[in-house]
Amino acid sequence: MKLSDAITCYLGQHKCGENEQYLVCGSACEPTCQSLRSKQKECAENCVNRCFCRLGYVRDRHNKCIPKDKC
Repeated sequence: MKLSDAITCYLGQHKCGENEQYLVCGSACEPTCQSLRSKQKECAENCVNRCFCRLGYVRDRHNKCIPKDKC
């Protein structure tokens, strides 16, 4: 059994939204449209497991993953 299979087996299937992917250990500091405009970059760098926006996408004010250039 591969490690990725074991992780999937342990965590079960996760349903993520459009342009999202499930990460076992992603940054708690996921980029948003607001954080891209803000100069303040303070965030606790904790490891969290949940759905994250795919590469090139960020969360908008409606919590949807949109292309960065659409912010």
